[in-house]
Amino acid sequence: MSERGKLITLEGVDGAGKSTHLQFIADIVGMKGEKAGGGGRRVVVTREPGGTEIGEEIRGALERFAGDVRSGAFPTEEHTYAMPAEELEAFLSSPTPPARTGT
Repeated sequence: MSERGKLITLEGVDGAGKSTHLQFIADIVGMKGEKAGGGGRRVVVTREPGGTEIGEEIRGALERFAGDVRSGAFPTEEHTYAMPAEELEAFLSSPTPPARTGT
């Protein structure tokens, strides 16, 4: 009878160190198997969205888009709505325009 596998999940906000901890845990679990004379335990690492080629492509696209938004590279003028001058003036002169408050 073979030993049943274990499932370990990590949750947390972006930048919390989940990937770092995941690699650490995978290394430790694999090493314990080797030291116990078992030739190492089989460790499978995956993440959401991920584990598949398309999942990794989607994840990469979302990370690039978020970086462009943070850096101000997006949106460019070609991605914006051409607002008539009078609407733009009224928008910018309002007490708290969303463009200035970030909402």
